[in-house]
Amino acid sequence: MTYALSDFRTRFPELAGFEDPQVQALVDEAELQIKEEIWDDLFKLGIGYYVAHNLIISKNQAQGDANPSLPVTGMNAGNVGVQMQKGNTSDQSEIFFQSTSYGQQYLRLRNIVGTRIGQTGQYVNSI
Repeated sequence: MTYALSDFRTRFPELAGFEDPQVQALVDEAELQIKEEIWDDLFKLGIGYYVAHNLIISKNQAQGDANPSLPVTGMNAGNVGVQMQKGNTSDQSEIFFQSTSYGQQYLRLRNIVGTRIGQTGQYVNSI
């Protein structure tokens, strides 16, 4: 099974402003990394959240925000200061995905898949 562009459009109507070629390019990228035989019934959700996250990152970068950021947890007015939520991991890919709600959902699914793999004792090179 492949992930169709229509699957994405149905699941994420709020992202309708993105052009089909951009979405399809990210679907193609995701399918290289997210394998259906590993993700099983979570395959389409994993692809969708991966693509949605990367579309938001791409939009932010196009608007001049070159670095995905984590939620702001505090601000100071005097001498200006901002504190960002620290990722709860040293895994850079997790920190990257924590920067959007779509990425957080993707990580949740990836953790479920990882738990399944751990229970079977199989190592699989997939995200």
